[in-house]
Amino acid sequence: MRSFVAPTLVAVLPLALGLLAGCGAGDAGPSTGEPTSSTSEAVTAGSIASLALANVGGSACGTNSLGSHSFDSSCTGNGGQPEYWCADFARWVWAEEGAGNTSELTAAAGSFYVYGQNHGTLENSPAVGDAVVFDYQGGGVADHVALVTQVNSDGTIETVSGDWNGQSGTEAQFSSTSHVVLNSPAYLGTVGSSPGVMGMTISGFIAPVGIAVADWGAGFVSQSFPLATTTLTMFAGQTLSETLVLKNVGAKAWDTSTRIGTTQPRDRASAFAAPSWVADNRLAEASGSVAPGGSFTFEFDFHAPAKTGDYLEYFGVAEEGVAWFSDSGQGGPPDDDLEANITVVTGVRGNLDAAACTGITGWTQDQATPDAASSVELTFDAPMGKAGVVSTTVSADVDRSDLCKAIGSCSHGFSAPPPAEVRDGKAHHVYAYGVPAVAGGDPVELAGGPLTFTCDAAAPSEGGAVGGGKRLGDGPSAASGAAGGASSGGSWTTGGQGSGGASGGGCSASARGAGDQGFAGWALVLGVAALGSRRRRAR
Repeated sequence: MRSFVAPTLVAVLPLALGLLAGCGAGDAGPSTGEPTSSTSEAVTAGSIASLALANVGGSACGTNSLGSHSFDSSCTGNGGQPEYWCADFARWVWAEEGAGNTSELTAAAGSFYVYGQNHGTLENSPAVGDAVVFDYQGGGVADHVALVTQVNSDGTIETVSGDWNGQSGTEAQFSSTSHVVLNSPAYLGTVGSSPGVMGMTISGFIAPVGIAVADWGAGFVSQSFPLATTTLTMFAGQTLSETLVLKNVGAKAWDTSTRIGTTQPRDRASAFAAPSWVADNRLAEASGSVAPGGSFTFEFDFHAPAKTGDYLEYFGVAEEGVAWFSDSGQGGPPDDDLEANITVVTGVRGNLDAAACTGITGWTQDQATPDAASSVELTFDAPMGKAGVVSTTVSADVDRSDLCKAIGSCSHGFSAPPPAEVRDGKAHHVYAYGVPAVAGGDPVELAGGPLTFTCDAAAPSEGGAVGGGKRLGDGPSAASGAAGGASSGGSWTTGGQGSGGASGGGCSASARGAGDQGFAGWALVLGVAALGSRRRRAR
């Protein structure tokens, strides 16, 4: 519930001071204008906002959106000439929408503050339909009044002002050249703040008497993910658990049919739908009964898609099968108010450490699932995607103590012998690509590569079974061969050349890539005791 300042009866005093900016003090006398619309129905916040917005661009002596002339006494209140009319406009909107006791309001902006004091509707927090008074100086004197048309989840508000941006000069000159405007951009709706777009200090918010409470409405309380002004960065395939706390500002209790749904457009399938969602267009639902004035914490997950890029996700609140809270006559929030600004980036990282006849080594990790082992695709003499390139897929699940602290998980190393196709005494290049954990994700080239190595053909008598690769575009390679007796030991550093004995043919290795992107200075002692089953090219 909104807290109101305790009512204090204050007389509206005749004003002699002119408005300093945007709107004048005006005539202190009561309004004599009568609303042209029916007042048989209770006033709603949404209807006030709609009428105010419908008149953006209007002027003191022009035709208003209802087809009548001017806004109360805006055109003639200054001795038959236009008067400062910000209060005229706000009073006219309230009266047309059926607000009570508007005859107490005058062309003075400060009369709204007095109205709020007298009726107990002077507030410290904004709501749609409120009048917001600026620079109240006491005694019914203020510099400006505007109408709140939207309250955003980040605490900012949007307002519509009458008598704005007139030409300097006499009261008649200013008022005859000013208009109804939507104050932009949205600004912080806090009493005591001085938003730059307004150039004045907020003194208070005043609700109209007789405003009806909509059946369905939700007010923003808090959220665990960043406000839309700040980007939430997720790795492709990552799942984040989030919360959204909303307050029931409607007249009816919430139940399990009260759900957070996708909007812009409504009911679209979200790219971030997770298994925990009610459906791919419903993030979460309330549990039990949430009475008016109570708050509920909606819990849900965001599951990032495989496709990287920038996403704007919009959400609203619905009573399933009854109404969206943003429907006309309901209490909001609008369909574009609850928003997540998400950038999805690849979580794959790693390094190609060394390339030698005894093994091609490195590590890779997908930060979307940081503790799970992944795999790496090795290609030879050409990057991935080139027709006919020899490639092989290797599991990256070797435990490496040097990774435990560096990346927070240990079992992400890989080691594989060069395939037979490149053991021909010639120099060859090797590229390494980390494979994302999420299906459909694009492999990412690892730092440190490509590396260059040269291996002589292995002699069969040496017993060292060598791996066979596959060519991109070929069918899956068959695995064959028996565990051999090739054994060697060597000390390798990132992007460096191995040292030590190697059986099964001569070997040299050198770095051609930017190895400084890996973890420089790491040393990996290789011990290939039994090279796995031989892979051959598919034919």
